[in-house]
Amino acid sequence: MEIKHPNTISLLILSGIAVFAVIYAAITWREAPDNSSFMISGAEKPLYDLKRPDQTYVLPNDLDEISGLTFWEGNQVLTIQDEDGEVFIYDMDRQAIVKEIKFNKDRDYEGIARRDSTIFVLEKDGDVHYFNYRGGKDEYKADKFESIFSYRNDTEGICYDDRSGMLLIVPKGEQLDPVEEKEHLLGIYQMNPATGQILDQPAYIIDQYQLGEVIYGKRERYLMKPSGVAVHPETGNIYVIASVGKILVVLDRESNILQVELLDKKVFSQPEGITFTADNELLLSSEGKGTKPTITRFVPRMTAVEDSEQPADQ
Repeated sequence: MEIKHPNTISLLILSGIAVFAVIYAAITWREAPDNSSFMISGAEKPLYDLKRPDQTYVLPNDLDEISGLTFWEGNQVLTIQDEDGEVFIYDMDRQAIVKEIKFNKDRDYEGIARRDSTIFVLEKDGDVHYFNYRGGKDEYKADKFESIFSYRNDTEGICYDDRSGMLLIVPKGEQLDPVEEKEHLLGIYQMNPATGQILDQPAYIIDQYQLGEVIYGKRERYLMKPSGVAVHPETGNIYVIASVGKILVVLDRESNILQVELLDKKVFSQPEGITFTADNELLLSSEGKGTKPTITRFVPRMTAVEDSEQPADQ
């Protein structure tokens, strides 16, 4: 059949787009959960109330694309900016960058970790640049561990795990050994900070179907793509944050889900970094993405379990 009228063609195209939009919405739609905070029996202490930051630090434009942070000392954190081969020391008391340390060429850097005075910077392709920061100097020549990850793994999160003595790396993209039947499993991998060797089997796993069970109360996959990881200094539990999915998941050392927090996008426009201070305070960094980049600070609070154990007023 020959269609002679341009308006008819336009109408058919628009109809096709509308049908596609309806189908796409049906596939991607998820029922909104009743709650945004989920505590599983036996969850760790302390509990952080992510709806009520104790303090929010608005960062300068130099950190507009802050992609990771780790605690340094005192009230200072080390931060990394996407595409910049510099480490920034940010002082939360002064609310200012107090040091810029050049360590390499500008590349796609996604995360930062520290073991004593050694600083590790994670690249998107899984390579890890490292140098020993001795203070004073503004420029260092970093060495590099070439990892078994690649760009398709899209590694974004790194931290040092004091209990195992290993670095933890979490990919946002493919797993090291992608299998279609296991694509719902998200791995957290270990790297030896002395040799750069990565264990090809994940040390910890997030099951997205188990995550959906916690959130929806039924077996339904909750999609998340991790962007940061940290280890709680007191409990040793694993905290994983994701911008895609706007979620924070807490695991124990056996990969059991202990706590799930759905993040408010008004507070966390693009959460990318996570770390803890020496006082167990939780710090989350968020890129600007149309607004100001921030670090939000959460002081540990009494857990619900502890609260229930308090004697009632007489």
